Order: sequence, then structure tokens, then C-alpha cells
Amino acid sequence: MHGGEMGMGNAFGNGSYGMGWCLPRLDEALSALLVDLEERGLLENTLVVVGGEFGRTPRINALGANPGRQHWPACFSAIVAGGGIRGGMVYGESDKIGAYVKDKPVRPQDLGATIYHALGVPLDLRLGKDGFTRPVSSGEPLLDLFG
Repeated sequence: MHGGEMGMGNAFGNGSYGMGWCLPRLDEALSALLVDLEERGLLENTLVVVGGEFGRTPRINALGANPGRQHWPACFSAIVAGGGIRGGMVYGESDKIGAYVKDKPVRPQDLGATIYHALGVPLDLRLGKDGFTRPVSSGEPLLDLFG
């Protein structure tokens, strides 16, 4: 949550850009979706991915009256469920302030390869046109998440 430096109010408040408003809604919607998919027998064949475009700075920017956090590429989190992913596990670990990866680093391309693997897309598939193609992913799927 960027917060005040981006004109979005207090990232830790209850306004529409604050975690006090956003997190309970995400928690309610995501848990309802996962329960619904499970009850309908669809979770095994549906991949749910929740992530952002970046991690956030481990220290809160306290400039002005509306604190927040900026982009931080060194450490991020994501939620993946269904689609053959084993439930109830945490993969990897950050240091105590969430600044750097401490155990089992996952590159964005590895997350992408994991998503492609769950969807049954061959990682050697080449995409492009006019004689210029490249592999769909340069990452390695996190196979420990499956099974």
C-alpha cells in the first residue's frame, strides 16, 4: 500500500486505500471463493493466484501525515491455491522485517513457470511471430508445491 506519498491517504487506515478497509474485504472474498470452489469440486481444476506487481519497502515511509510503503523488488509474497497446489503450506521465508529472502527464493519467472505448470502449459512452448519466438517462461516451476 503506497499511502500518502501517492495521494492515497493513510495506508494503515480505514479509508478505501487503507489496509483496515482492503484486508478484511480480500480475506472475506478470497476465503469465500476458495470454500465455494472446494464445495463444488472445482478447486482441483481451478488455479487461484493473488499477488501484486512488487513487494513493499520493509520500513514505513513516515513523511507527512499519511504513512505508506513504496515498491521493493527484493522480497514479495503471493498466494496460490487450487490447480494441484497442496494446501496449507508456506514456501520460503523472509528475514524478520521482510526486506530480503532468507530461505527458498522465488523469482517472478519461477512463479510464472509454476502457474504455467499448474495450467498444463509446456514450458518449452515458444511464443512469437515473424520468425522471432521465445520460450513461454525462463523460470523453473516450484514442483514442491504440488501433490
